Amino acid sequence: MLSKEATRIREMFNSVATNYDIANDVLSFGMHRLWKKELVKKIPSKKTKIDVLDCATGTGDIAILIKKRNSKAQVTAIDFSERMLEQAPPKAAKAGFKDIKFLAADILNLPFSDKSFDHITISFGIRNVENLRVAISEFERVLRSGGVAHILEFGQPSSPLWAKTYTTYHRKVLPFIGGAITGNLSAYSYLNKSSEEFPSGEGFVKQFSPTTWKCTESTALLGGIAYIYRLQKI
Repeated sequence: MLSKEATRIREMFNSVATNYDIANDVLSFGMHRLWKKELVKKIPSKKTKIDVLDCATGTGDIAILIKKRNSKAQVTAIDFSERMLEQAPPKAAKAGFKDIKFLAADILNLPFSDKSFDHITISFGIRNVENLRVAISEFERVLRSGGVAHILEFGQPSSPLWAKTYTTYHRKVLPFIGGAITGNLSAYSYLNKSSEEFPSGEGFVKQFSPTTWKCTESTALLGGIAYIYRLQKI
């Protein structure tokens, strides 16, 4: 059962689901699509048989990109927002992929056996989990030895001038545009706040135990607006 806070966040995503993709395109000036393509670049390509779990799949962007990269990948995509998730199957079918398994599930209680997956992906979703350490523990549990967690998440710019410019946009412009598109200004105020408070760079990597995980990549995008992390289960 979801906690009160998790239920609130789920309902927030449910409320913006219909126009979520449009809002992402407008608010990021289309950059989120480039970043997501970068995220899946190190998923084995061609016809390698692998099992991949895409967490917080939303409307299915990452799951679809994985299938485009590797048609033989067995992709399972989960999200706890039912209305977000219901956008994904028709979107995947339109792209020619009807075999992606979409499932309503919670990252903090993954309904999969131990060592079920070779790769886990999550794009702009890890900061919204209620307990990061439990999420990491679940990733560790369902990944096979040598498996990799590929994570794309917002960060904070390191340059003071760039940080000031970006923060102004993030606080004073983004919530109003997102609210106008989706009809829920408070949702985008929350998303703004959550990205500012979430650890990034080395601060995020430190959440993963070095005895269990090896960070193979921590790459800042656009001066730290977002990061791509790759962490391998030892």
